[in-house]
Amino acid sequence: MQIDADEIPRIREALTEAAEGRPNFAGRYRLAAWGCGSGCTAGAILDKETGRVTELPFAAHRVMGTTYNPLLFRADSRLLIVSGSLNEEREGTFYFLWDGMQLEEIR
Repeated sequence: MQIDADEIPRIREALTEAAEGRPNFAGRYRLAAWGCGSGCTAGAILDKETGRVTELPFAAHRVMGTTYNPLLFRADSRLLIVSGSLNEEREGTFYFLWDGMQLEEIR
């Protein structure tokens, strides 16, 4: 995903907050999210032990007129559920499994 220069301060702030927060994904990771436009959410996964940051390989777009968070996850699970559309190309509910290095879509 291409990062626009306007987004850099917002991304920096989200990652700084993630570094300070407790793990909220897959045991030792912190999933950070930020807005990337109207109804759009982008994000990254921060390894709280090593500091390694992995950008989500998509932007999640929720259905217009709704207010739900398109990213669903838990601190004790490696599963990431995305509801809405991926990069405005595919719509539905998508399941991804984190292997410690990348997200793999479960089809």
